[in-house]
Amino acid sequence: MIKMIVVDIDGTLALKKSKVSKENIAAIQKAKDQGISVVIATGRNITKIRKVAEQINSHNDKSPIISLNGGMIHYWDENNDLNITYKKGFEKSQSDIVFEAAKQNKILLFSYCEDDRYAYVNKKRGLFVWVLRRISKRKALLFDKTDKPMTIMKFICYGKSENMKSFRQEMEKHKFETFSWSYIAKGTTNLEVNPPGVDKSTALKMVADKMKIKPEEIIYFGDGENDLRALQWSGTGVAMGNAPDAIKESANEVTLHHKKHGVAVKINEILK
Repeated sequence: MIKMIVVDIDGTLALKKSKVSKENIAAIQKAKDQGISVVIATGRNITKIRKVAEQINSHNDKSPIISLNGGMIHYWDENNDLNITYKKGFEKSQSDIVFEAAKQNKILLFSYCEDDRYAYVNKKRGLFVWVLRRISKRKALLFDKTDKPMTIMKFICYGKSENMKSFRQEMEKHKFETFSWSYIAKGTTNLEVNPPGVDKSTALKMVADKMKIKPEEIIYFGDGENDLRALQWSGTGVAMGNAPDAIKESANEVTLHHKKHGVAVKINEILK
């Protein structure tokens, strides 16, 4: 018996400009009407989640939200504010390692601070930082390892593919969690880096344990590297039609492309 549906946002639930299709909204509401909890699990920070969460009525049924690839868990309070109930960021020594490795490999960094007004960068100018400043609505600050910086929750990294390969190996040597990002231009690569042990599956297990829901009672929808372990941990892992082959091969099932409302199609199929 299914008791929980978990959905990623980008490339899974939402379309452009964080819009959720009426098909997905209707299917999710149908699941909720049958007593099934619907949880968002995303790499986004919380300020970029609310618009999506409110479209599927998460604020009214008080559904928990997993953000920053599992770096934070949030619950709604009676005032419809999102409170942090769990967080795990980088220790300062770990942040220093990331910035030094980025310097050695000519990688640009945009790091999400625990304070969602700010992001640390290693270069303030350029298209990469400009785009992420606009997306995240954060003020970019140059990182100085001699200061006592704010806690960093997640890094977004950008650089030439050959440089990124070496950088990623260095990150993994230090047991940091690394996830390829969806948006890639020719000859360049994006990468997300989280602290050791931070993963959507780890946070999802915490949420499920609190709600007394077993893995086999969970359906998980996702399309990216940061969904891989959660897809495998959940009883039914559903990869989107737009997911890379490696993600599809690791899932139990594959649904349609997110632009064809693959989440709704699979939910309606299951709840017939």
